[in-house]
Amino acid sequence: MSDESSDKVGYQIKDFKIALKDFERMVKGADQKGRLFLINGNNLPGKPSGIIGVDNGTSFNMRYREAWANWLLCVVLSFTHKQEFTFQEDKNGDGIILNRVTKNWFPVEHVSAMTYGKGEELPEGESRVLWAINKKIEKDKKNPGYAKGKTLVAFIDGAKKWYPNKVGRAIEGTHNFTTIYCVALVSYTEDGAFTYSVSWLNKDHSSTFLVEINKDFNDWKVIKVQ
Repeated sequence: MSDESSDKVGYQIKDFKIALKDFERMVKGADQKGRLFLINGNNLPGKPSGIIGVDNGTSFNMRYREAWANWLLCVVLSFTHKQEFTFQEDKNGDGIILNRVTKNWFPVEHVSAMTYGKGEELPEGESRVLWAINKKIEKDKKNPGYAKGKTLVAFIDGAKKWYPNKVGRAIEGTHNFTTIYCVALVSYTEDGAFTYSVSWLNKDHSSTFLVEINKDFNDWKVIKVQ
């Protein structure tokens, strides 16, 4: 991962095209034991689980799936607000999302529900998304104040068809997070193109966007779908 250092918190993503190419191996690949990078942390020899190596020999304190979900969320926010958003390392959490124009920022907390070989068998549809979100709601109940001021990002694959509006209505009034987004794998092709959805879960209307990434992982397109 190629980053620039921020005096405020930590490493900050400067160039989203360079970062996208860096993510290609993480999104498509697995280690020598066949463990998918997005599920199993970094799997790099000599590196603690859950951090990303940086090209200067240090590390980016964020799991692969967390950084990838932050990248996807930022490209959608940049598209919708017509301003440049980025994300950066937070020593005490899963990163912060920063508007480079206004300098406003917010902390994010991540949770995932993914399908993999020896993992827990999870439901499909809205139930999978709610399963992930409810894990963090329960954690906040056990640790009051845990969710305060944070935006929750749920990273999902294997849900198949689901309806963001149903999830948005189901979680209304059940949590203390400022906002909840769901980033979900929609599809991928044999030649390596990927499509993800990014949904802002809201009781009235859960706006949803598709992020289409080309097979070479050097460009993307954002499309509003609802």
